[in-house]
Amino acid sequence: MKGHDKNVEYKIGQIKETLKYCALLVSDQKEQLEKIDSQVGDGDLGISMRKGATAVVEEIDRYGGNDPGALFMKCAMALNKAAPSTMGTLLCAGLMQMGKVFAKKEVLKEAEIAEIPSLFAQAIMDRGRAKKGDRTVLDALLPMAEAIKAAFDAGRSLAEAIAVGAEAARSGMEKTKEMVPKVGRSKWAPENTKNVPDGGAVLCWIVAQGLAERSEQKK
Repeated sequence: MKGHDKNVEYKIGQIKETLKYCALLVSDQKEQLEKIDSQVGDGDLGISMRKGATAVVEEIDRYGGNDPGALFMKCAMALNKAAPSTMGTLLCAGLMQMGKVFAKKEVLKEAEIAEIPSLFAQAIMDRGRAKKGDRTVLDALLPMAEAIKAAFDAGRSLAEAIAVGAEAARSGMEKTKEMVPKVGRSKWAPENTKNVPDGGAVLCWIVAQGLAERSEQKK
């Protein structure tokens, strides 16, 4: 077990690159997200997320500063404008929280990177008033956040912690197939959700798995 180096710093170039990678991952999965969402709703999740991801990528390319917090805040505003849907609003809340926490920092430490899923989850809970077990993105994101934090705090490398988090996200996403929806439009037709994963949880797993694969390649 390699462990982590508390002195490793991630500069704005690396942060932009990773954020852009996540946005492109989401955009590339438009059809999968549409298919899942059409089984329980109107199927607009894929379209909405591609529009939001495209706006985020454009904002990243435009940003020329050195403040990660400012970058996250600008991306949040771009996403909110391009994808004013339920999921877009929740993701915007997560990005805004990151913008506030990391404001005026030129670099981020590994420990701060490991906290990002937790920050995101808390912001989504505050904004959406949902909790674990309600059949939402949180059912993949919260286990992911907890697993990453536990692995990192136990001394595992950031790449190892992200891999553990991705598996936790996958497990959480699979569990949503048997959950009864308690929020959102799907709660009005719970019979349509049987054996179908929550679209937001799938979205979380896609990003988590992509980050795990990318971290493994960079070892």
